[in-house]
Amino acid sequence: MKRTLALIAALLLIAALFSACGKAEVKDIDLDSLDAALAEKSPFLEALEPVEADIGCMILTIDEADCEKAVMRFSSGATAEEYALIKAKDAASLGRIEKALKDHIAFQKTSFAGYVPSEVPKIENAILTTKGDYIIYCVAEDAKAAQDIIDLYLK
Repeated sequence: MKRTLALIAALLLIAALFSACGKAEVKDIDLDSLDAALAEKSPFLEALEPVEADIGCMILTIDEADCEKAVMRFSSGATAEEYALIKAKDAASLGRIEKALKDHIAFQKTSFAGYVPSEVPKIENAILTTKGDYIIYCVAEDAKAAQDIIDLYLK
């Protein structure tokens, strides 16, 4: 009996150790603070204008129902610069948002190639990063500076 109890205790201990090795919880990302940092440090040629989530989702062809929160800014149209900071409702929503953003990037490349070809390299260097249920999309004049800002919030 003691041996059985010792075996059960050992198995429970092993199970507890393995469950502790599971996927780490992703901390919440303060999208409003990230938005403020990007706007303040401005790795963009022009000041980007904030838009409501419904308008931004329409521009990016994202289903707004897939977004728990979305913070977006766009240029006047003279440049390809824009960004979207999104928390998806779940993993399936994240996949749909990511696909829509990849399609948007491809569309922007084609559009700007005939409109303002000098903007195409910015689009080719677009930032598209996911972490947990978050997805960050950014097209900036200084993509490295934008990535550095984003990285501070993704840690």
